[in-house]
Amino acid sequence: MEALLSAMVACGSDRESLAWRALAQVVREAGAGELWPPQGAGAGSGLAELRELAVLLDELAEREPRIRDALADWLRHDAPSHSPPSASVSSNVIGGSAVLHGPNVQAHLIHGGVHIHQQAAPPVQHPLPVPRQLPPVREQFVDREGDIRVLDGMRDRRPAHAAPLLVVSGFAGVGKTSLVSRWLHRNASSYPDGHLYADLGGSSGADSSGAEESGPLAPATVLEGFLFALGAPSVPSSVAGRVSLWRTLTSGLRLAVLLDNAFTAAQVRPLRLGTPTGLTVVTSRSDLTGLRVDGASVHRLGALPAESAVELLAIGAGGGRVARDPAAAREVVTLCGRLPLAVCLASAQLAARPHRSVSALAESLAQGQGSLDTLRVDGEAVMRTALDMSYGLLPPEAAALYRRMGLLPTDRYDTYLLAAVACAAGGSGPGAGADGAAPGAGGTEATAPEAGTTDGTPRDAVAADGTADASAAGGGGWGRGCAPRRWDRGGRT
Repeated sequence: MEALLSAMVACGSDRESLAWRALAQVVREAGAGELWPPQGAGAGSGLAELRELAVLLDELAEREPRIRDALADWLRHDAPSHSPPSASVSSNVIGGSAVLHGPNVQAHLIHGGVHIHQQAAPPVQHPLPVPRQLPPVREQFVDREGDIRVLDGMRDRRPAHAAPLLVVSGFAGVGKTSLVSRWLHRNASSYPDGHLYADLGGSSGADSSGAEESGPLAPATVLEGFLFALGAPSVPSSVAGRVSLWRTLTSGLRLAVLLDNAFTAAQVRPLRLGTPTGLTVVTSRSDLTGLRVDGASVHRLGALPAESAVELLAIGAGGGRVARDPAAAREVVTLCGRLPLAVCLASAQLAARPHRSVSALAESLAQGQGSLDTLRVDGEAVMRTALDMSYGLLPPEAAALYRRMGLLPTDRYDTYLLAAVACAAGGSGPGAGADGAAPGAGGTEATAPEAGTTDGTPRDAVAADGTADASAAGGGGWGRGCAPRRWDRGGRT
């Protein structure tokens, strides 16, 4: 019926056209002559008459196949094939080559206004990549399985409602960052929301001008980087605002944060995660005992066992020379204090000089200031630099005690020995405190081992560094006219 009505409207008002004449013949055959001719075709009043005629013809076509065939023949051969531009009704057909832009309404007769309210599509959100900021795993890595088991146990023993906080402390170059990075890489599946990393610059200290950029990194600066890494579009200007946003964005996330080379507990507190689903790991040359109040578990990392240190020496230098001269290899790693950094530097020297024997390297390390000045990278004595940076952060009393430690003929340091050295140096003045601790003992956490251990501090590295500092300081406070003495491992001067 709609197609018939559209064709009748498209015929226009000329009743003498071939289309109208053919339709008139069909109408007379259908017995609807009283409705013919329709008045005002195309006008508002004539449209109702055309619709009435179309309805009648449609009903007749349903009852009489003859009328149905006649109308179909008229639509195929006589009715206009398309509507003129002035027609008020058009056929509801979209061709295959049509291109539609914007909102479209496909309909036939529409009365009244058509209003299309289109809601703007939300902007497409491209998810940020999961942050994976951990340092790469070092190829030169041996042993430490026992330390890894300790870290596993410390993490697993945490209460379910508490935010885990682990501290790994140890001497400069002992391999704290390498150990923790490898451990976190190994447990990456436990933290699918990512790893965040920041070097807090705890060993850098401030220069003589007091410039902040040369000292430990401010928590506000670290938080800014972390927040942007997590997708924050903007960052509050105040530290308190950044801490609040940091805790909000990380709530419920299974995220691991490595705060490397921390200086103080106060530097760490704004940066630790507050959610029990995450993990915060801190490395420092100090034990950061202040974080124990916050529930931190502390693991002090010691030097490598001698066998593991020799294995590390052989990895980079080629095992042939090391295997041919095991005694010299043990001498080299002993002179390196069995510190992974120093051993790797010694291994690099062997690799750079393929014809140099291990015994020749041992002799070179034993001369002058020992491994501290001999082991260099691009001309820089990195071990001495690392120790000097730590030494520069010590308060005066602790620095003096550190220099005296380098003169002792022992590889064992504990609180009682340090207190005795402090008392011997200055009598009752700079002596032990009421609790028997050496003055500045808190400042020597980076160099002194736990009491009762025998391998906590690499003796040769401390001896070389401490003796040099004592000489530069005119005896390190041992007393007027008392010159510093250098001891060998047999206790001889």
